[in-house]
Amino acid sequence: LMQIINTISLRKIFGDIFAKQRTIILYFGIGVSAAVIDYAIFLVLFNIFHLLSVFATALSVGSATVYAFALNAKYNFKVRDRFLLRFISYSTVSFVGMLFSMGFLYALNVRAGFDGNIVKLFSLPMIFVLQYSLNKAISFKKLA
Repeated sequence: LMQIINTISLRKIFGDIFAKQRTIILYFGIGVSAAVIDYAIFLVLFNIFHLLSVFATALSVGSATVYAFALNAKYNFKVRDRFLLRFISYSTVSFVGMLFSMGFLYALNVRAGFDGNIVKLFSLPMIFVLQYSLNKAISFKKLA
């Protein structure tokens, strides 16, 4: 009986958390999958095709941006209006994130010699926070 009560309580707690924090949880999930796509493309371009890390990240981020925008617009923020303008805004935010990522790669991989794979991986959480904040406030803002 206690196990059933605990299970019901946990469902309610997690349900309440999800309801209150739905957009950030979905943004995180979409962001994680986009980061996997970004990182996988980066690894292929950097390690197999031997592109410079900053060029590989430009291509990988671009691919992940299109993917993440489509999912966020449709399933997370559920916006259908001003689609092109929102995509441009989202892409601009992604571009800002990419510049930060490229800056980290340039400073820590190209200049300081740290492993580009590790630098890219550790830059992702900082970029996530920056982009979520900007996209929620600008790209997916509901119009009155």
